[in-house]
Amino acid sequence: MEVRDMEDMLVSLFDPALTTSEKVRLLEDHPVKFSWCLSDVDGPVVIDGIEVIFKSGDAYRFVIISGGE
Repeated sequence: MEVRDMEDMLVSLFDPALTTSEKVRLLEDHPVKFSWCLSDVDGPVVIDGIEVIFKSGDAYRFVIISGGE
């Protein structure tokens, strides 16, 4: 799987226009070996996101960075 494809698939999971069944289909089409949440709530910048390892061996880290107010 190309990096761009992984990015598109993971971003799609946060798309409110997709139904739950559509999101499940996305995950079934790209079986996941395991995943975990990333978070660092200490400091002025909040880092959150997910890291996913697909059964194919491909891995991807999707990071969301929010600036503090």
